[in-house]
Amino acid sequence: MSNRHTKIIPKTLLALACVAVLAMSACAKNNEKESITRLSQQQLAKSFEVGVENLRRKNYKKAARSLAVIAHDHPYSSLAPRAQLLLAYAYYKRNKKVEALVEAESFILAYPASPSLAYALYLKGLIYFQNLQHVERTQEDMKQARSAFEALQTKFPRSPYANDAKSKLNLVATQLVAHDMQNARFYLKHRKPLAAADLLIKILEEYPNTLYTAEVLYRLVEASLSLGMVEEAIIWQDFLAVNYPNDVWTQKANKRVEKSSTPERIKIITRNPTNAPSPAALPPKQTQ
Repeated sequence: MSNRHTKIIPKTLLALACVAVLAMSACAKNNEKESITRLSQQQLAKSFEVGVENLRRKNYKKAARSLAVIAHDHPYSSLAPRAQLLLAYAYYKRNKKVEALVEAESFILAYPASPSLAYALYLKGLIYFQNLQHVERTQEDMKQARSAFEALQTKFPRSPYANDAKSKLNLVATQLVAHDMQNARFYLKHRKPLAAADLLIKILEEYPNTLYTAEVLYRLVEASLSLGMVEEAIIWQDFLAVNYPNDVWTQKANKRVEKSSTPERIKIITRNPTNAPSPAALPPKQTQ
């Protein structure tokens, strides 16, 4: 009996010792966290200076470490907004795009009236925009970039980032239209002109001035003729003639209408100059 107890007691003591060690470790961590939250304003300012200095030296890893202490552990500090935005930039420069987006979007939500909101929107748009250069880009990435850049232009038209955002916004629109145009061509190729026409009109409404606008109008001519809607086809043809008189898509539209399977109907339709499309009612002229 005594031997049995001598085997059990050491195991019990060992278990109690482990619990004690874990408790001490937890206390140590809690004390460490409390010491972090008790940093003085002077210490926070010093940590901020260290972060900024490391950014200047392009040591983004060390910069992020210092700035995260302020942004995450002292969110009510007066330095927290600036620290969070610089932290987003540090992550961006380290190519940690997910972390950078988290910080930028958190800043946008937490400080909607901040003068630095323009840069936060620009950085958010820039990160999504750079995804356009990769194969794994998605329509959602492009839409997020467009949303951020449009918000920047609307809220801060005089921002130093506005012009670059405008330039990138045009490229984003081109990418979005290119994706939709692939679908429209697919619909036309597989004899689904109604689906193609719906998508093409949507493209024209959302993006009236891109590199694809002339082709969009031509595809509408094509879809309208496939549906037997000759009058509509001629209207789209006129839109092309007014906006892109020398464009290859205009020439193709003219040939397409002339070779239509219903030439007798085309001859009946009168083209009254007073009813011709007004330039003001057409999509803006394409700017290269």
